[in-house]
Amino acid sequence: MKPLVGIGLVFLIGRNLLDESRSGNAVLFATSILMLLYGAAVVGIAFRWGYSLWRGTRVKDDFEQQIIDAINPLSYDLTRTKGRIEFHVRMEMKERLTTLSEAPPDQLTFADLQALPASEFKGTIPDNPL
Repeated sequence: MKPLVGIGLVFLIGRNLLDESRSGNAVLFATSILMLLYGAAVVGIAFRWGYSLWRGTRVKDDFEQQIIDAINPLSYDLTRTKGRIEFHVRMEMKERLTTLSEAPPDQLTFADLQALPASEFKGTIPDNPL
């Protein structure tokens, strides 16, 4: 209810400015018209943006479910070892999506990153083992 009250107050202020500007002040009239047009554009853009975010998430979820039902794909992980990229099958896509939705991965803090063991090369680039 609070946003509706705020929008109503903005429109009342705009209406009062229009009434005031009709008395012959052309600059005030033009300013109030521009303010109303820009305000309508901002409201329209905000509505469209919010609807797109909501709909995009829904479409993504529906698409994932349709792909899982129709194809039942496998989920792969890429591993790079000694210059070679290998594909490893980890699980079905349905299992991976449920795992991601149930338990989001923990985020590392900067302290965690600094506590990781350092490389033995410490800034020098090792030779390619291949």
